[in-house]
Amino acid sequence: MKKRNGFILPLLIAVILVFLIAAPSLIHWITTDTTQTIREQRKSIAFNLAQAAVERGYWKVKSSTSTFESVSMGQVLPGYNFDVTYNDIPGGSYRIKVSSGSTPKEVVIIGEGRDNSTKEVRAIMAVYENRTINGAMLSGSRINPSGNTTIHWGPILSWGEINLSNGAENVYYPRKFSRDLVKPRDYSLNPPNTDNVEWWSAYDVPELPQFDFVAIRSSAAANGTLNCGSGLPSSPLIPDSLNNYTMVCNCSGNKKKCCADQNSCYVGNIYADRRYNQGLFWYWDSGKDVYLSTTGVKGSFFVRGNLRVDGDDCYGPWYKVNGYDPYGGYHECGQGLSSEEGPGALFVDVPKTAYLEYKKIDTSAANEYPGDLGLSSSSLVYQIGACNKTYYYQCGYNCEQACERGATGDDLGLYGFLYVGGKLDIYGAFDIYGAVWVVGDINTGAGNNASIFFNENLDLPTLNVVLIKKSWDEIKPSSTPWS
Repeated sequence: MKKRNGFILPLLIAVILVFLIAAPSLIHWITTDTTQTIREQRKSIAFNLAQAAVERGYWKVKSSTSTFESVSMGQVLPGYNFDVTYNDIPGGSYRIKVSSGSTPKEVVIIGEGRDNSTKEVRAIMAVYENRTINGAMLSGSRINPSGNTTIHWGPILSWGEINLSNGAENVYYPRKFSRDLVKPRDYSLNPPNTDNVEWWSAYDVPELPQFDFVAIRSSAAANGTLNCGSGLPSSPLIPDSLNNYTMVCNCSGNKKKCCADQNSCYVGNIYADRRYNQGLFWYWDSGKDVYLSTTGVKGSFFVRGNLRVDGDDCYGPWYKVNGYDPYGGYHECGQGLSSEEGPGALFVDVPKTAYLEYKKIDTSAANEYPGDLGLSSSSLVYQIGACNKTYYYQCGYNCEQACERGATGDDLGLYGFLYVGGKLDIYGAFDIYGAVWVVGDINTGAGNNASIFFNENLDLPTLNVVLIKKSWDEIKPSSTPWS
């Protein structure tokens, strides 16, 4: 026992000595770590304040269209030029600078945050773009693409379900974003709700534009494009050479031939109206169901009720020969000559980021989609129909079938924007260069031949500002003194 006790005592003394030697280093390490943790915490406070500053600037800019327009024109907003220090968040203060961007639709927001304890300052710069229409097809309800419906260059955005059927489920472009489900890609709202490439369910779809219908309707009334068509399907008002190529619109007093006096508007061959190429607003009031048969207009359709489209699409690059006049004049769909010396085929601008819609199928090969130049690369201009023509409607199906999923020829049903306040039914050839915004359901029949080519430069009268983030970066704080 004595031997054992003699062994334990020296061991205990040795342990105490080691602890006494290591204690100062341990205390120093704990103190340093605590100091570093506090420093990082304070840096985070400054960073979070900078984020809050950007957020406050964001809501200020989108508070009204007039505020955005003032900023975009270079005007200074009081309180948003590093001229006011805000102290409404515990732990520090922040300030904001809002200025115009590199384009008329851009704004730059810089937020700086400062920690009260250490005066640590962090700064964030965000660039936003006011984009009224940020997708090729939008809906506040469900979208039900089917058959040969094809959407290019811009995403599908829906606050309801996106249901792909009758062959559309086998097409892996464009990107699809839904606040509900993207079927048949996803059948449950349980995460994960995306493949991070082609589809996103339970997605925070951006707010939708609120159009200035009063201004749009007034424009249509002034131009004679309000409530066009007839009230009876048996007697649609068809523009021809006998009525000065002008469709009867905004009429009254003749219930058999006047859409303004009826709940239904039947519009035949609107492409032949002399105003078809003038970029006008064509507007139909709430409560009216509109039936378009054989279309072809450069402008925008605003249908506050339901819309059904049948027949052919007839907007193309005709030049003046044998009565076919792209600048206003009667012509018959599918009969116009085109020429390499005249306007020729129909060329349209391709969005700069069009390639993002095809990440699921995109390879180094070209012509996998309209305007494809190879992997993550697209052209700036595309020729609808993608073939050289001698006569209208005489064209091989090489690119139409391969990269457009349907033969568009060189014609469109609408060169512009389509708004439908009710539901949209497409049962004919109705190709669009622009975008489609539908409040209700979108249904396309299995036999249709509808293609939508997104135009990112649409500019329409709205009552709200829809800001899309283009970039977000932490930057070096400015040298401007704090007030």
